[in-house]
Amino acid sequence: MEEGTHLLDFDGMTQSVALVGCTNLLELFPKVFQGWHYSSRDTASTLPVITLRKQNNTYSLEAAWLKHSIYSNNSIDIVCAFIAELSQAYIRCNPHQLCLHAAAAEFSGRLVVFPNKYRTGKSLLSSCLAARGTRIFSDDVLPIDMDNGLGHAPGFQPRLRLPLPRDLSSRILKFLHDHRGPENDHYTYLNFSEKELAPKGLKLPIGAFVVLERSIGVKAQLCAIPADLVLRDVIWQNFARGADSANILQRLSSMVARAQCYRLTYTHAEAAAAVLESYFTSWPSCEEQLVASMSSVVGTTSSAKVKMPPIGCYMRQPQVHEVKLNGSRFLVNSKGDAIYYLNPVGSSVWKLLEDPMSLDEMTRVLYSAFPETEQEQIRADVAGLVNNLIERQLLCRSA
Repeated sequence: MEEGTHLLDFDGMTQSVALVGCTNLLELFPKVFQGWHYSSRDTASTLPVITLRKQNNTYSLEAAWLKHSIYSNNSIDIVCAFIAELSQAYIRCNPHQLCLHAAAAEFSGRLVVFPNKYRTGKSLLSSCLAARGTRIFSDDVLPIDMDNGLGHAPGFQPRLRLPLPRDLSSRILKFLHDHRGPENDHYTYLNFSEKELAPKGLKLPIGAFVVLERSIGVKAQLCAIPADLVLRDVIWQNFARGADSANILQRLSSMVARAQCYRLTYTHAEAAAAVLESYFTSWPSCEEQLVASMSSVVGTTSSAKVKMPPIGCYMRQPQVHEVKLNGSRFLVNSKGDAIYYLNPVGSSVWKLLEDPMSLDEMTRVLYSAFPETEQEQIRADVAGLVNNLIERQLLCRSA
């Protein structure tokens, strides 16, 4: 073990975190992730799961799953990186949990979850909800029990990108200023109490998923969307890999199917927070949820460029696990190492392949269903889909 190494044993983790020459970071830990209890020691029995090091005024972070170390000259930035990898390490030590890149807020004892999409403003939206008196669970990661679907509060303080938007009201700016925590030129952490931020380990059921869509010049509006669209986002945002893909798919699909599913389009975070509060304070019942219909068009592949699969009949690979939701299908191959999404048209082709069928036969059946689309275009689309399914080991040629 290197000289000057300080080991931290976090509750719920089987391997230590090593700090080498950077115990100054310990001052920041309780300010940015509350409720993460740990003990200290100087001797190691196993290799550390994460190593934080400071050398020549430069911090570095190493973890077994990282291809390259992370470097920074700023303590706040390296702690930001550490929180992300600490979440990863915790989930690896707790394979009974899923973990979503998502924000979540508590309404009447249930969680409204916002699956993470890049630059949709979920952290600022979460902070605006907190300013209105809604307690938030997370602004970035949400652990979930696989057995019962309960979301866990991770205890991480929200982090906002600087500078703050110019369109924030003086009331929100004062609230954020009064709750300001550690910061640098790029980010500021907030300093929420348990009134604004759920304590680490608190568990609540998930009641709704809300996909965020931020655009310029639109009125904040919440509308119901099909569950399969939400499931796609949730699958992509799950970074827990302790269970096989078929089990993950089954758990996530059940979770989404039980919840209400919406899209929130907005420009200003404060207006979006007001819409969410107005809607979920009364918490509509599942029967009141509007189920939106899906439409799909055959004709997305260039017939001039598509590579035709070998001549013959094709059939489903045995032991493919599938989940159907609102006309879409989610498939897991026999290896159980990945989840694949089929839109309604792809789902129709998959249904045809309950029995072996050739490309020409599939084309004729779909052309009879979509006569307004050119037959060659349908053939190209089906050929592209068959190629993809073969590549993903979901289809094979029949004997």
